[in-house]
Amino acid sequence: MNMTLNREPPITLLQDDFNKLSNLAAVHSDSPVVKYLAHELERAEIVTGLNAAARVVRLGSRVRFHDLAKPQPNDVVLVMPNDADIGKGFISVLTPVGAALLGLAEGQKITFTLPNGADRTLAVLAVDQGQDDSMAARG
Repeated sequence: MNMTLNREPPITLLQDDFNKLSNLAAVHSDSPVVKYLAHELERAEIVTGLNAAARVVRLGSRVRFHDLAKPQPNDVVLVMPNDADIGKGFISVLTPVGAALLGLAEGQKITFTLPNGADRTLAVLAVDQGQDDSMAARG
């Protein structure tokens, strides 16, 4: 029995992000992470307006999330692979965590399987669309 569908919350993507990521997935289609990203793209609700996705993780979003396997939350910005710099908190959408966070709203959780076979659960605590520090004030 496939339990994957029971673990997948609804996700929302902006049309512009969907277009960029579909092109990216087509170029790198042999990677397991890209196959997961493609699955996420297929099941996403696609919207055009920014208000509809105001608190949804998208490219350029600053995200505070808790990996339930770790003690502390993480703050990252979701970016395209060329802009990734984990030392500065810029995480690629082509990483397992980046692909899993994409399209989630504040308060949602997702459980996914890493390439090594381990399951991970991430909980989105806060999403900001700018590069400001307003998230820090929320805790």
